Amino acid sequence: MTDTPFIDVHTHQKAKPLSGCIAVVNLFSNEAVIPDKESNTFFSMGLHPWHIDEETQHSNLKNIEQSLKNPAIVAIGETGLDRAIQTSMDLQKAVFEKHLVLAKKFEKPVIIHAVRSYPDIIEIYKKTRVKVKLIFHGFNGNLEIAEQLVKQGFYLSFGADLLNPGRKAAEVFKAIPIGNLFLETDESEKNISTIYAGAAEIKHMELPVLKENIYNNFIHCFGKII
Repeated sequence: MTDTPFIDVHTHQKAKPLSGCIAVVNLFSNEAVIPDKESNTFFSMGLHPWHIDEETQHSNLKNIEQSLKNPAIVAIGETGLDRAIQTSMDLQKAVFEKHLVLAKKFEKPVIIHAVRSYPDIIEIYKKTRVKVKLIFHGFNGNLEIAEQLVKQGFYLSFGADLLNPGRKAAEVFKAIPIGNLFLETDESEKNISTIYAGAAEIKHMELPVLKENIYNNFIHCFGKII
């Protein structure tokens, strides 16, 4: 690959990614098909807080652990904590902690879903004493929260919200150091190249410079996987 690729660090689009793009496609813990490694298409797998069930959590986590042996699965997640759902926080925290243990075992980064739960996630991270990389996907917190996460060495990933004028995502993205940032499509129909173009404008950076920086973040976080 001669040009620096786009990085789509979290997407639910299972179609072949845009040419010149490395995509990390989300898989849920109960998906039966384990993918084979394809050029520039990789995967994450985790038990999303929305899908936690006390009766099936152990079988789901066991499936994740087995699946992580596949080299195409390069990250754990999405996983995390969500205070906007009815699932008890004690159960959510227990499941999240198990994801961190798996991340340490397999030496993979973790893609985080967080809703009104940033302090809880930091607390669990410190409690488990695992030194794994966390990526907070679809970040929509305020600047104060963002700075706290960056201080811990975590990554923040932004998506199509960057393209909406007046949303706080653009303000936070502009202020956060480039070394802590990723971009993603998530469930948006926007092309990753469109999101990059908007991000470059917000950062007042040339697009090739932005691509190079985020690619370097990817290598630092995921290792040399291609």
